[in-house]
Amino acid sequence: MSAQTAKQIEEHIARGAADFAAHPEPDLDNGFIIGFDFGTSSLKLAVRQPYKVGPSIAFLSVPYELRSGSHSHLWQTALWFDPENEAFSLFPQPGMAVLEGFKTGIIGGHGGERVHTDLPVTRAEAAIAYIALQMAHFLGWYAETRPLTSGGERFLSINVGIPVAAHDDEKAFKSFRHIVSAARELVPFAEKLTLSDVRKTHQSSSGSLPEGWYLIPELTAAIAGYTSEPTSLDGAHVLIDVGASTLDIVAFNHVRRERNAVISAGVELLGAAALEAARADNISDESFCWACDRQFHSVFGEACRPSRGSTGFHPDLRSRDVQLITTGGGCESSLHSAFIEHKNVPKILGSLLVMRPEPPASSVTGVSDPSRLLLAYGLTRDIPELLDLKLPSQVQDITPQKAVLGTYVSKDDV
Repeated sequence: MSAQTAKQIEEHIARGAADFAAHPEPDLDNGFIIGFDFGTSSLKLAVRQPYKVGPSIAFLSVPYELRSGSHSHLWQTALWFDPENEAFSLFPQPGMAVLEGFKTGIIGGHGGERVHTDLPVTRAEAAIAYIALQMAHFLGWYAETRPLTSGGERFLSINVGIPVAAHDDEKAFKSFRHIVSAARELVPFAEKLTLSDVRKTHQSSSGSLPEGWYLIPELTAAIAGYTSEPTSLDGAHVLIDVGASTLDIVAFNHVRRERNAVISAGVELLGAAALEAARADNISDESFCWACDRQFHSVFGEACRPSRGSTGFHPDLRSRDVQLITTGGGCESSLHSAFIEHKNVPKILGSLLVMRPEPPASSVTGVSDPSRLLLAYGLTRDIPELLDLKLPSQVQDITPQKAVLGTYVSKDDV
């Protein structure tokens, strides 16, 4: 880590923390929107000035030393901790230990467990510190660089993405909201953030989010990015998001300018990094692929049930093929790409061209795969702009009016 980069990060954190402390409330008239895509391996941050003519979207440019996979807009989901003074940092410093993988544990319901057995920091505490530091840094970066042509002085909303399956799980959603709530309270103190600060705030936080802070289902953000394309279609869709640790699969029905109904959804620890970990544990690719197939057929099979969405999804009942959308850097692994290809066939989803939406080319530079910024881009939409989303638990079963064909048969039933 160069001294210049370290100094710049510290200056941005100090300025962002001070600015937020002075004005923690949103600017409802001329504020900008922050899209916070908190991934298991990388963070993507975007800012947009809504309702303005001209270029109005920008992505945080990440210092070279902290990039994930050399991607100019992907910041490693990594945090550094000093065991001596129990201070946190966004960059490595002498005597500090790195904390990684903490978001994965939270999704799995293990936020209270330590990130590493020899360090006193829990996964939830690491996530709180990371979000607070990144938010302060981003606000300082924005104030310093002013990346938008006509950007406001303060934020209108800060939209944090959360997996659909976690959003529809009361316990997981409450845990996530508590973490973001505590992080928000710590932004003004991010310049010197310690474990004691984080732990005390986490324990005393009400877990509620004030005006301007929102947890947004990642599917809503993905749809917002997807529907901005003139080629987007109405009807049955399946979204496959392959991240570093997780594989998210969602079956949903999309009607332009109306509510989107999520028929079924699932998230499992079957991402690209999880694949490498499985291989290191001598788990065969065949077994790992079987697990991916099992998750897909669980989600798609549910969508094909007569009481769910059979007429839109079942291969024998639908009037058109199911549109497949893919996102996430893990899609590039040979196993996951083959897994996806084998689903887009007539006997399962159909043969429509797979969509891999991405933000406007003018908003990114030096990026080999702009589609990895889709969620951050979608998260910069204003709340009224985001299509309403009906979660799986909110979708009522359908009572068939007449006999229908049998339920979808997965590969495990053959």
